[in-house]
Amino acid sequence: MHIVKSKGRVLALTAAVAAFCGIALVPAHAADTPAAPVAPLNVNGRHVFWANGVRTVTNSDPSSATSNLIYHGGAIQKSPKVYLTFWGKEWTDRSDPSFTIPVKDPHGKPYTLARLQAYITNFMKGLGGTSWNNVQTQYCQGGQIGDLTCGDGTEAVTNAKSLVAGVWNDSAAANEPGPVIDTFGLAENVVSDPVATEALRASDHFDSVDPDATFFVFLPPGRVVTGSQPYGEYCGYHTQVTNPDGSGGIRYANIPYILDTDLFAGPHVGSCGMNYVNAKNTDSGNGIFDGFSIVVGHEYAEAVTDPDNVLDVQDGWNDAQTSENGDKCAWIDPGSGQGASQNLKLKTGTFAVQSMWSNAFDNGAGGCVVSYP
Repeated sequence: MHIVKSKGRVLALTAAVAAFCGIALVPAHAADTPAAPVAPLNVNGRHVFWANGVRTVTNSDPSSATSNLIYHGGAIQKSPKVYLTFWGKEWTDRSDPSFTIPVKDPHGKPYTLARLQAYITNFMKGLGGTSWNNVQTQYCQGGQIGDLTCGDGTEAVTNAKSLVAGVWNDSAAANEPGPVIDTFGLAENVVSDPVATEALRASDHFDSVDPDATFFVFLPPGRVVTGSQPYGEYCGYHTQVTNPDGSGGIRYANIPYILDTDLFAGPHVGSCGMNYVNAKNTDSGNGIFDGFSIVVGHEYAEAVTDPDNVLDVQDGWNDAQTSENGDKCAWIDPGSGQGASQNLKLKTGTFAVQSMWSNAFDNGAGGCVVSYP
C-alpha cells in the first residue's frame, strides 16, 4: 500500500464522525496542508481490511511496521474451518446478462460469477496443510498477556489439511431496499446489519455455531459498498455476532464484490487487488480474480489468530497498534523483496496471496513471510 505524504496533520473530521470512529481531532497548523485521515482498523466492532492506497500500518504509527504481535489473553481458532456463503441470486442466475462480468479470458470466453465462485472455493479447498497456512500455527491461546511466543500449556492453531466445511448458494435477496448494503460503508447498519443477519442464516443452514469456524459472506454485484466515508473503499472485514436465541455467537467475514469492473457501482475508489500479482488474465482467473484470494486469505488468517472484536477490543494476537497478522503485510508490491505479494501454488491451482506476519522470522525480530517455519 502506498504511504500518504503531507506536510500537514490529519484532516479535521466532524465531531460526529470522529466520535463514531474513535479518532482524536488534531488541529492542523494554518500554514500546513492537511493530510487525508488515517483509516481506523476497527469500526463498529469490525476489523477492516482497507483498499490499496487507503491505509498502511506505517502512516498510522511507524513502529507498527516492525513490532511483533502480542497475545492479549483471548481465544484463537484452534481447528480452523470455513463455511462459504455466496449470497444472492446473481451467483446462480444465468438468464440475466447484467450479472455477467464484462471481461473475457484469453480465449474470448467471458468470466462469469460461476467461474469466480469456483476460483474462491478452490483457493480455500487447497489452502489447508500448506506452508502458507502453517504461518498461523505459531499463535496460540492460554498463555500470558504480553507473550510473543507460545510456551508449555498453550494451545496453538493447527494446520488442518481440509478447511472448507460447507458451501452454500443462498439465492435470497439482500434484505435492504436498493442495490447497496452499506450506503456509507461501515457507519451504517449499526443495529440491524443485513450481513450479520446473513451470517446467522448461514449458521442455521449449516447447523453450526462452531467457534473455530469463520462464516464467509460473499456479496454479489449490485450489493456493493459505495465507499466508507471519509476514507474510501474497504475490501472486507471480520467480526462476530451473537445468535438472538442465545445459542452462542459466530465469527464471520464480509467480502464485498471487489472487482474494479463492477457494472453496478462503477470503478472503485481504491483497489482491492484485481491484477495485483498477475498483470495478465488467465483461463483459471489469475489476474482478474487476484483480489479475491488476497482478501479472503487475509480475512481468514486474521479470523484464526484474532477472531473476536467485541466493542473494538481485540483479545487475540495483534500488535500495540491493533494491527493483525494480515494488516502488517498488506499490499506489499509484488517483486519488492521479502514479504512481497505473490502467487501460491496449491493442489487446486495457483492463486495470488499476500504474506503474513511471523513473530519468529529473523530470529524473533519478526517480518512478513509466505511460509513457516
